[in-house]
Amino acid sequence: MWWDRDDDQGRPLRGDVREAAHDLWPIALTRVQRCALDAAEAAELIEAAVAYVSRHLDEMQTPAFDARVRPLLSLHFSQSLRRLAAKADRLVFVGHSEDIEQYANSQAAHEWSAEINNYIDLETLFRRIKGNCRTVIIMRLHHEWEVIAAKTGSPPATVRQRYRRCLRRVSSSIAFTERGPIT
Repeated sequence: MWWDRDDDQGRPLRGDVREAAHDLWPIALTRVQRCALDAAEAAELIEAAVAYVSRHLDEMQTPAFDARVRPLLSLHFSQSLRRLAAKADRLVFVGHSEDIEQYANSQAAHEWSAEINNYIDLETLFRRIKGNCRTVIIMRLHHEWEVIAAKTGSPPATVRQRYRRCLRRVSSSIAFTERGPIT
């Protein structure tokens, strides 16, 4: 149940808005649960809507028990619920702490971390490679030796030899450990 009390600043709530809130409460609770949200959130939403609408109607000097009270309260509640539901949809829960721990120890997590380490190693190598060697290495990631040779205008054996020489030069300047390169 929502907490039927004065607003946060101690201003009394209008009786007509309170009555409308009591009528709206079962519908509001159902709508919040349909959005897969908690009943406590329904109470917070209705309390905030009651305070806002009550304050708004007082400022507009709307007479008590005006026909617009219920629709206005319902509208404000609906808008607040829509914003909260949209925010909740952006959050993707991955599970409980046991699920996360289990994933961290899984093969997929180790493959992922190995892929990241390989990428870091490749970046380290690329920073040490200059000019034509870098071009050939990038081309080798996507093409066969014959294609690279045709594009560079050199025989495939020559391109392969330059490539290996360049890699030996770079790898000799980096000390490798189990985790990867140390520069």
